[in-house]
Amino acid sequence: MGANMNNAQLQQLQNASQGQAFSQALQAYQTQNTANAQQFAQDLECLLALRTPLYARPASWSARIRRAVVRRARPLAVATGLLVVCLASGWIATTQALAAERSRLQRRLEIAAAAEVPAMDVGQRAELAALLTEAERVGLPSMAEPLDRLRLAVQRFRDAQLATVSERIARIADRAPYDPSLAPTLAQDLLVAQGAVGAVLQLMPTDPQALALAARIESQAISVVAIAVRIGAAPASGRVSTREITMSTGEIGSRVDLGELPIQSLPIRPGYYRFDIDIEGRPRLEVTRLVLPGRTERIDLMQPEQPVDRAGMVSIEGGTLVIPDLETMHCSHCGDRIEVATFLLDEAEVSVGDYAEFLKATGHPSPPKAAWDEMTRDPAFADRPVVLVAYHDAQDYAEWRGKRLPTHAEWEWAARGAAQRIWPWTNSPESDYRGATRGRRSGVDLADRISDWKTWTAPVRFGDDRSLDSGIYHLLGNVCEWTESVHVERQADPTRDPAILHRIPDARLRDVLGASWCAESRRDTLESHEVAGTSAADAAWLCGFRCARSLP
Repeated sequence: MGANMNNAQLQQLQNASQGQAFSQALQAYQTQNTANAQQFAQDLECLLALRTPLYARPASWSARIRRAVVRRARPLAVATGLLVVCLASGWIATTQALAAERSRLQRRLEIAAAAEVPAMDVGQRAELAALLTEAERVGLPSMAEPLDRLRLAVQRFRDAQLATVSERIARIADRAPYDPSLAPTLAQDLLVAQGAVGAVLQLMPTDPQALALAARIESQAISVVAIAVRIGAAPASGRVSTREITMSTGEIGSRVDLGELPIQSLPIRPGYYRFDIDIEGRPRLEVTRLVLPGRTERIDLMQPEQPVDRAGMVSIEGGTLVIPDLETMHCSHCGDRIEVATFLLDEAEVSVGDYAEFLKATGHPSPPKAAWDEMTRDPAFADRPVVLVAYHDAQDYAEWRGKRLPTHAEWEWAARGAAQRIWPWTNSPESDYRGATRGRRSGVDLADRISDWKTWTAPVRFGDDRSLDSGIYHLLGNVCEWTESVHVERQADPTRDPAILHRIPDARLRDVLGASWCAESRRDTLESHEVAGTSAADAAWLCGFRCARSLP
C-alpha cells in the first residue's frame, strides 16, 4: 500500500468509494506518490552534486508593501477616514473664525472712520495704526469704503500736524540762541513740535516729511552750557561772551555777552562756539566747544596762579587768505577767500617737556603709558615734539596755557601767507625738502615707532626750515598739527544741480596740517591736508600740535 499513507487517508478512501472504485483510487494514489518520490530523489542528488550553498531570495519592497497593505487594509481605511474628518472639521472651524474676525475688523474700521483722529490720545493712535496695518493686510473689497475714509482722516491729521511743526521750527530758528529769558518759550515750541511729529510718525512711520522734520527738531533741541574758572584753588570772577563759528565756512560771528562767572545753566542753541572769558589782570581765555543737541556742556578751567605771557609766540598780521581751488587739495576751504584777523601763534610745536609739565600740574591722563615712558625716559628728547596726543587732550593743554588751537585759516595763513607758497622757507615753487621732512616709517610695533620718532624728529626750536616771514619752526615737517576747525566735505546734491557742491561739515573730524617727518617720501607740501577724528583712538605717532591766541 505504501508506507506514506496514514490512517486518515485510508479512512477517506474507504468512505469515498466501495469495491472497484476504491481499488482504482488506491492504484492512482500509489502511482502518483511513487513518481513524486522518484522525482524528489533525483532533484536531491543533483543538488548534492553542485556542492554550492543555497540562498533564499528576499521579497521585493513592492511585494512587502503589497502584503502589508493587504494585512492592514482595514486599519488604514479607518485611519484615513478619521484624518479626513479632522481636516474637514479644522477647515470649517478656521473658515468660521476667519469670517468672524473679518466681520469684527470691518466693524472696527467703520467705528474708527467715524471717530476724530485729532482727539485721540497716544494709546488710541497706536490702536488705530495697528488697525490700519491689519486692514491693509486683509484687503477685502467690503472694507474698501471705510478704509478709504479712515485713510483720508489720517492724511488730514498728518497735514495739520506737520504744518504746526514747520511753524514752530521756523520760530525757533529765528530766535537768538543766547537769551535765557527765551528758554521757556523755546522749550515749549520744541515740546509742541516733538509731540506733533511724533503723533504723525505713530500713524505713518515712513512718511519722509515727518522724518525730515523730526531730524530738524532733534538738531534744534535746547542745550545747556555751564562755565566756571579756578585760579589755583580759588574760583575766579569775570565776564563771559561767545561767538558762534559757522562749521561749513569757519567764519566767526559777532560777540554776544553771556554774563558773569560762574555761569550755572545757560540755555543755548546747539552749534560750534568760541567762549571768551575776561578775568581782570589776566589775558582773555578762549574756549572752543561743540555744543551737541540736548546736552549740557560743562567747561571747568583750571588756570595757574601766574598768567601765561606771550613769550614764545609770534604775532601774525592778518589779511585775506585765498586758497587755490585745486582738485588735488584735500582742503575744507578750496577756492575760498577768508579774512584772517591778527593773532598770535607759537613759534614751536609743544614739546615732550612742555606736555610733561602740564600732566604734572593738572593730573591729566598721559598718552599710552608704554609709549610715554619711552618718550620721557631720556631727558635728551624732552625738546622733541610730543605725539600721540588726541584732539581733546591738545585742547585741554592749550586752555591750561591760556591759549587755544589755531583755526585752519590761521594756520594756513601763517604757513603760506599772501603768496600762497607751498614751502614755508621760500616763495619759489622750486625748492627741495629740508629740516625734519626726510624721514620714513620703518615699522608698526612700539620699538620701531619710538626709533623712528627719535631718529627723524628734530628739537621743536631747531632747524633750517623756519618760515620765511615769521621765523616759525617746522610748519612743514617734524609732526603734522591739529587745528580746531571742523572738517568740511564738498558733496553734490543729486536732487538739485549735481554740478553744485554743497559744504557738509563732519563734527567728528578736524583738519590736520603741516605734514610730518615723512613729507619727502610722501611728496607732501603745504598744499597737503589731512583729516583726523577727535576720539582718543585717533591719536597718532605723526601728529602733534602748537597753540594760538586771538588779540583783543
